[in-house]
Amino acid sequence: MAPLAMQCTGDQDHMDVTVSHALPSATEWARHLAWAGELDYFASRDWFENFVETVAGSGSDVQFVIARDDYDEIVGVLPLWCPPGGRAGLVRRIEGLGNYYTCLFEPILCEDRVRASASLGAMIEHVAETRAGWSCLDLHPLPADGWYVPEIIDAFARKGLDVRQYVAFGNWYLDSAGLDFAAYFASRKKKLRSTIRSKTNQLAKSAQVEIRIVQHPEEVDEGHAAYLDVYNSSWKVPEPYPQFIPGLMRALARRGALRLGLLSIDGVPAAAQLWFVHGQVASIFKLAYREAYSHFSVGSLLQMHLMEHVLDKDHVRVVDFLSGDDEYKAHWMSARRERIGLEVINGRSLGGLYLQLRHHAGKAKKWLQARQHQRSATTDES
Repeated sequence: MAPLAMQCTGDQDHMDVTVSHALPSATEWARHLAWAGELDYFASRDWFENFVETVAGSGSDVQFVIARDDYDEIVGVLPLWCPPGGRAGLVRRIEGLGNYYTCLFEPILCEDRVRASASLGAMIEHVAETRAGWSCLDLHPLPADGWYVPEIIDAFARKGLDVRQYVAFGNWYLDSAGLDFAAYFASRKKKLRSTIRSKTNQLAKSAQVEIRIVQHPEEVDEGHAAYLDVYNSSWKVPEPYPQFIPGLMRALARRGALRLGLLSIDGVPAAAQLWFVHGQVASIFKLAYREAYSHFSVGSLLQMHLMEHVLDKDHVRVVDFLSGDDEYKAHWMSARRERIGLEVINGRSLGGLYLQLRHHAGKAKKWLQARQHQRSATTDES
């Protein structure tokens, strides 16, 4: 990644492009970029600050490509890094700054569309011109309808680089504008409604149940301890970056966005769900339950309680299940959309040439297999 750490001047509306290993200051970010984070928490400085501190670390593997206008104001940032495993033999892989925690990735751009477009073009031009430092660039997961997606593709094309667009994952969500919980619950399938009613009654008769939602900074340490207790007793593997989740909880609580749901049975934490409400969107980020209590459907009971809270108290316009195409999500949500990725192969590098050859070999193999299947079917018919 070292070749990216240089300065250049883009030819698009006199944008100056530089690269820094450090996140731009809060003051600089606030002038023109804060609005993006108000709409999407994954585009906020808080998100990237916590990610760098607890996951990526500081150093040359993290790069912030920064576009400044004629007044030396930051009007665009493209966060990149070489993730763990990004260096393998000849291949040097660069990605948008994120990983499996990142449910949406976007270039951080100012609100003015003209300057945003100019800054994006200049940043992509810079990345393309410093292609000697990478074999493959992968930006994901992007919103399929993002206005900047075709502009990213066109900017790379002007530099002779082809972009492969692919589906990163399906995203289930609920359009909840004007929807209250009573109407939402009534619209769910009979099986889900019956499960919620029967398990609620079953628990009420056999145990002491407590459900609370942690929202405030002073509650985070205790709330995280309960969350961790549940998580470590669930089917999930331990977090590879153990400081990320508590750091995220603290950052969300400072914004008033944290909705950490905890369900306890006879004083024992049985289910935990990390949600956050930001920009009138309730995002469902992490789910876990203690397997010993799975017969009570504690995850579903807690999720329905949180759904009631965000619909009737937060009055969100969207509930977002974020990443993953799990079948059960369709029972809770109303619509599905796709998040996409853009992959650019640098064919001028040995690593990029290797990736291109591997890609074409894979396509050839599939073609041969299809031909063989077709011939076999023809032989069987005759």
